Amino acid sequence: MVRAENRRQYFRIEDTVELNYRIIDEQDVTESSQNAHNILNECTLSSLLDSISEETGKLLHRMEKSHPDVTPLLKLLDSKIDLIAQSVMLQINPEDKKNTRAINLSASGLAFHSDKAIEPERFLELRLMLLSFRVLMVTCGRVVQCTLEPESPGGSPYLISADFISMREQDRDLLIQHLVKRQIQQIKAKKKKL
Repeated sequence: MVRAENRRQYFRIEDTVELNYRIIDEQDVTESSQNAHNILNECTLSSLLDSISEETGKLLHRMEKSHPDVTPLLKLLDSKIDLIAQSVMLQINPEDKKNTRAINLSASGLAFHSDKAIEPERFLELRLMLLSFRVLMVTCGRVVQCTLEPESPGGSPYLISADFISMREQDRDLLIQHLVKRQIQQIKAKKKKL
C-alpha cells in the first residue's frame, strides 16, 4: 500500500538514459549500496560541476553588460570544465554508451524494456547515467511488475517496472531536480510544435 502511495507522489517522464542493471540477491542490496557510495564519490564531481555551471550561467548573463571583455574568457573556461567532466564520466563508465535506452522515470522508480523477463520481487543493482546532466546514479531496485509486450520495438518485449530502494537522499534530490528540468524542457518542446 505504501509503495502505491509513494508512486503517486512523484510525476513520471519519458527520458533517455544509459542504463545498466544486474539481478542481485536481497542480502547483496546493502553491499551494492556501499559499492555505489564508492562509485558515486568519483562521480559527484560531475553533478557538482553541473550545479556550479548553472550558477555560473546566471552570473555570466549579468556580467555580459558590465564586463563584455571578460565574459567570453569565462565562457571558454566554463566550456573547458564541461569537457573535463565529460571525459571523467566516460572513463568511469565507458561501456554504458552501449546501453542507451528510453525509460519511464520518476523519483520513486523506473520502467524499461528488457529482452529477458525478470520476476517481481527480484532485486536489481541499477546504474543510471542521466545524459542531459551527466549524472551517474547507482542504486538498487525491487521489481514490482514484468509485462510481456510482444509488439514493443527493438526486440525487448518485457516491460520491467521497479521501485528504487536504498537510494541516498542526495541522489533522490538530484533525480527530482533532473525530472523537473526534463519536464520543463519537454513542455517547452511541445509548445514549440504547436
